[in-house]
Amino acid sequence: LPAAVSIGTVYAANRLRLRGIFCINPSRINVSGKINLVCFDKTGTLTEDYLEFWGVNLVKQRRFGEILTDLKSSSSEKIAITMASCHSLTVLKGEACGDPLDTKMFQATGWTLQENVNDHKKYDTIVQATVTPPSCPNTEDPPEYGILKRYAFSSELKRMSVLIRKLGADNLELVMKGAPETIQQYCKRDTVPRDFLQVLESFTEQGYRVIGLAHKSIDSRISWRSAQKMSRQDLEENMTFLGLLVMQNKLKPETSGIIEELTRANIRTVMITGDNLKTAVNIARECGMILPNEKVVHLIANKPTIAEAEPTIIWKPLKNESSAAISESQYYRPPSTRIACTGETISIIQKYIPNFFEKLLIKGTIFARTSPKQKAEIVEGFQSLQYYVGMCGDGANDCGALNAAHAGISLSEAEASVASPFTSKIPNISCVSTMIREGRAALVTAFGVFKYMALYSIIQFTTVLILYWYVANLGDFQYLFIDLFIILSIALVMSRTAAFPEIARERPNSSLTSFETLSSLFTHVIVTVCSQTFVYFYLASHKWYVANVDSVNGSTYVECYETTTLYYFSSYQYIWIAVVFSKGPPFRLRIYTNWAYMFVLVSLLAITTVLVLHPGSAAVTFELKAIHDTTFKVCIILMGIAYFCICFLLEEFIVTAPYWRSLWSCIKVTRKKPKKFEIMETNISEEEWPPRIDSTSSNTAKKKAKYCFYESQI
Repeated sequence: LPAAVSIGTVYAANRLRLRGIFCINPSRINVSGKINLVCFDKTGTLTEDYLEFWGVNLVKQRRFGEILTDLKSSSSEKIAITMASCHSLTVLKGEACGDPLDTKMFQATGWTLQENVNDHKKYDTIVQATVTPPSCPNTEDPPEYGILKRYAFSSELKRMSVLIRKLGADNLELVMKGAPETIQQYCKRDTVPRDFLQVLESFTEQGYRVIGLAHKSIDSRISWRSAQKMSRQDLEENMTFLGLLVMQNKLKPETSGIIEELTRANIRTVMITGDNLKTAVNIARECGMILPNEKVVHLIANKPTIAEAEPTIIWKPLKNESSAAISESQYYRPPSTRIACTGETISIIQKYIPNFFEKLLIKGTIFARTSPKQKAEIVEGFQSLQYYVGMCGDGANDCGALNAAHAGISLSEAEASVASPFTSKIPNISCVSTMIREGRAALVTAFGVFKYMALYSIIQFTTVLILYWYVANLGDFQYLFIDLFIILSIALVMSRTAAFPEIARERPNSSLTSFETLSSLFTHVIVTVCSQTFVYFYLASHKWYVANVDSVNGSTYVECYETTTLYYFSSYQYIWIAVVFSKGPPFRLRIYTNWAYMFVLVSLLAITTVLVLHPGSAAVTFELKAIHDTTFKVCIILMGIAYFCICFLLEEFIVTAPYWRSLWSCIKVTRKKPKKFEIMETNISEEEWPPRIDSTSSNTAKKKAKYCFYESQI
């Protein structure tokens, strides 16, 4: 049985491999068939891997000015220096290689990157690389900048900074890039425009990827050695805000179609990204993760002050809604409301009001500005709600979530592929649909093979039990032919049927102890016992039938009417029941598409029919009793067909029929226990969302409340 069930997983893994999806943990294939929620990263997963340089919104005198698309002008010198040096690129075969964002940013400057600098005397230290601008006709020697030290980007810090020095200059310079909200915190207030947030939101709402840029000239009295001893925090203080780097990140062509397919299949989709929240919401609307008629509310959590024991929760509607706070008459109720929040809000909620975190997961669709650790925690949170979670990502920051999910699939062959059980060479999310379809097909196949092997044992047990009652038994070659030729050949090819090309809204049965599985087995056991008993009594009703006489030495008869008749009929049972348990749509293709399976079935039916009608010399090998009544033989064949018809009708239209399952689900004994997320969804739908603060409540009550709306704070 374990070997027979494993064969289906092997076939599924092979089909996935042919589609460019490689699996290092085959046990996850069946689990992927149970998935009812899929988490997606954004950049490189839902959107293109590459970014297109759109422009830089330059800051002058604390105001956003023109949007620069050509960085060769003198007014953008510091911007160009920052973009050309603040990266982690390396030179490979004469070209700058590395992170796609860094690559596009560097290419937009037109500068040149050079590594393996041999002359270190001109910088008085070892430099990691040098960058030089493109030569201009009016300048003789273009300036050269040496990259002295890189402070690498991390998802937790959300920024990167680099120490540089201009060749011939006495002072060092520090350049920084990162999340705009983070960068502006390290800049002098008089350099950050007053409309910073409004301009940032205008870009992110259009789906652009926005990076903040900052620069700082370090006092010439601070030498390179002194700078090395300073902490990163001290170096990054009092930066000058330069502007916003705007990159365009287009949606992949396949994304919208796959999200729509998953939605039709009632598979929930959420986005977990390190990018800006407004950008993520825009992408979610564009790909259909958030439908046009659905409202989006930005959930903001503020840390509690001394006067407040618990954090303040603010609900802010996004896009197509008023920018004011939600009034008492406006309540966003499921299913038309989606919640979006940031990693900072998640951290506050987990620390101060952990019970609310589960509600956030139930209603949340966009989780932005999340760290790698938070991505894994969100996935684990969904699992604690009894979701079967799939995760699709492409970067090293997705490794934790990919490993934590029930079925993680990586679109990259780098770090993420090591942590993920599935790796796709197809650089888009169509692999998620393929994985789920193959997982469902493998799951249905496993249950079909399990039921077939279980019923095969029952068929043989019933045959032997009846024969023992009449001092008879199957012959050695009959056992061998049944086990080796019929059962083994069917088990080898039964699982080859491919997955259905669409994901059905209906989910496959996933429990061996479910009513559907057990009722199917018990029903077929009853039909098997009754049919073999009927065949024996039909044999006994003929005048030419002679019953066995008890043997003297206690041995059993093989070459007798009982053995021959039940061997004929049981052979048909083994074959026909395999057809009955070979499920087709909506999870697998029809069995006639499995040519190897059809060949085996037709061959076995032909061999069995020849043995029944005209065994010839094979009767000696099979130890068959000669039966000269042709009508009786034809009736055995017809009874085999009747057995198939009865079993097929029971399986398809009674035991596993949708209306029958609905009827039995009304009975309390067979009703499935609802999942935790289903219970919470029901509870949330029965209460006001967001929770309301009564206008008549006192200020003290409002301060003690967990979930409040403060118009002045939005």
